[in-house]
Amino acid sequence: PQLPFVLPPGPYSPHKPDAPYAALIGRAILASPSHRLTLQEIYDYITTVYPYFTRHEQTWQNSIRHVLSTTVVFRKVQR
Repeated sequence: PQLPFVLPPGPYSPHKPDAPYAALIGRAILASPSHRLTLQEIYDYITTVYPYFTRHEQTWQNSIRHVLSTTVVFRKVQR
C-alpha cells in the first residue's frame, strides 16, 4: 500500500527518542507531501520510524492526542 508520508532512511533505533512528542508529530506531518495526516497516520509514522513505540501501548498515544489538542501549531482540518 502507498504510504501517506515519506520515511527517512533507516535503520531505526529501538531506543526512546530524545525529542518531545510535538517534534515527533511535526516530523510525521512534514514527511507528508500535503503536510497533513490523520491521527492514525501519525501513529503509523511514529511506530515505524521510532519502534520503541508500539501500537498496543496506550500511554504514548494519549500523549500524542493531548499534544495535538493543546499545541497551537497543530490544526484540526476537515477530511
